[in-house]
Amino acid sequence: MRSMFNWRPYVLRAYFDTQMLLEMWREQAKLYGIDPMKIRIEKEKELRKKLDPDEEKEAILSEIAKLKIFSIKSRNGRTETNGNGPNERYETKLITEKQLVSHLQEGWEIVRELRSGKIVVERNT
Repeated sequence: MRSMFNWRPYVLRAYFDTQMLLEMWREQAKLYGIDPMKIRIEKEKELRKKLDPDEEKEAILSEIAKLKIFSIKSRNGRTETNGNGPNERYETKLITEKQLVSHLQEGWEIVRELRSGKIVVERNT
């Protein structure tokens, strides 16, 4: 019996490796609260063509990088307004919604709410 595909095994392996890596980056984006499907659709509209896996990966990575840069800039903005200088340190914690009120009363600030329902909070140390 002959295979339906005339691809060589190494071609199939490379294809599935690419798809697995792309799926990993999609999941990583979701962890950051980024919608990878939205990114893909926006990029396809911008380029007016269907994205190949490498282009989609680059679009996702650039969105993650933008989010990280924004996070760093906002953190630096907070340190400047507090007046303690750029060497100010933060303690970060992942809490549930039930723990939120008590943490806010103790001086913690909300950084981000995750899709899982947990909340990232931080405070100066």
